[in-house]
Amino acid sequence: MDDLLSLVEKRQALVEQAAKMEADRKELDKQIETIAGSGTTHVGVWSVSVIDTEVVTFDSTRFKKENPELASKYNKTAKRHSLTIRELS
Repeated sequence: MDDLLSLVEKRQALVEQAAKMEADRKELDKQIETIAGSGTTHVGVWSVSVIDTEVVTFDSTRFKKENPELASKYNKTAKRHSLTIRELS
């Protein structure tokens, strides 16, 4: 059990590091977008593009709510594997 505890603790430390790194990346992205402005800019060996686009998405939640019978015809079952680790309080 000590091996499992050690592995879980190492994993959780990596999860925390990844979250910090992701927050840092998002902050850098904001700064880069502010400096680069809209369009494409070349800096050194890098090409930085800041482009706003519109996309059309499908509101499946609303569709299921408004058309439950039709939506159920397109449901499919899939198997998924998961690992969940939570800190006990």
